[in-house]
Amino acid sequence: MDEGWWSIRINTTRKYFLFNSTQYVNWFWLENIPTTSENASVSPNQAGWSRIYNYTIDIHDQEGDTINCSLFIKRNSTDTWEYVGSYIITGTPGTPTQGTCYVTYHGFSCADMGINEFKWLIQDKEASNDYYTQVYQGPNLTEVQATITLAAGNNSIVDRNAGVVPLIVNVYDIENQSYAPNVNVSFYVTHDNTNYQLDILNSTLGNGNATYNFAPDCSYTTGVQYWLAGITDSCYVDTNTTTNFTTTIIGWMNLALITPAGEEYLRGEQNVTIRANITSD
Repeated sequence: MDEGWWSIRINTTRKYFLFNSTQYVNWFWLENIPTTSENASVSPNQAGWSRIYNYTIDIHDQEGDTINCSLFIKRNSTDTWEYVGSYIITGTPGTPTQGTCYVTYHGFSCADMGINEFKWLIQDKEASNDYYTQVYQGPNLTEVQATITLAAGNNSIVDRNAGVVPLIVNVYDIENQSYAPNVNVSFYVTHDNTNYQLDILNSTLGNGNATYNFAPDCSYTTGVQYWLAGITDSCYVDTNTTTNFTTTIIGWMNLALITPAGEEYLRGEQNVTIRANITSD
C-alpha cells in the first residue's frame, strides 16, 4: 500500500434502521519504512586502471518493496559524479526484501589513476524514501601490470649497408587479459657488441606489437649485437624482456686493384707485382 494519509468510510445497515455512512478523512498515516543499505564495497579495492571493477551493496526492505540501486562514480581525474549502471532487486509485498545489488564497471583510463570515489542511489516505491549513501573511497587505481615478450627478430642477420630487420615485441595486459595498444616501448641495442644504447621509442599497435625496423649503419660494429626492449610508459609498470636477443651485423669489404693496371710484362723476365687496396664499409 502507498505511503500517505488514508481515509476510512464505515457503512452500517440494520433492519428497521436508516442506512448510515460515515467518512473519516485523512484519519491515519501509513508509513513506508525506508530501505536500509550496508557493506558497500568495490573489488578489487586497488589494482591497475584497465581492470573490471565490481561494486556491491547489501539491501534490506522490511515491507518487501522492489529496490533499484544506481551506482555513481567520481573519477580522480574529474570533480563530476557520473552514473555508470544500476541493479534491481525484485520484492514481494509482505515479505522482506533482502539481497545484494551489484554493478560491474570497465571504463577507467590511465588519467584516473589514484583514489576514486563512489556512492549509491537507493530507491523503493516511494520517491520520498530515495536517498544517496555516503561517499566511499575506491578503487585506488595504479599502473597496469603487463608482460613484454619476443615476437620476431632474435638470431636475425642484417646487412649494415642496405639491410633492414624488424625487431618485434608483444605487450600483454595481464590485468585486463588483453593485448595492450598505445604502450610506449623502448628498444636498446649494443653498438660495440657490449654496451646497450637506447635506439628508439615506439608504441604498440592494436595487437600489442611494437616494431623497430632495425637498419644499422657504420656506427654499429660487425658481428653479434645484442638487443632488448622494455615498457617505458607512465600508465604501465616498467618492465624489460627477460632475455637478451641477438642480431648479427654483416659488413662489406671493398677491393680496389692498383697494379697491374693493363701494362705488358715479359714472361720469364719480369716479375708482376699485384697490389690492391681493401677497405671496409
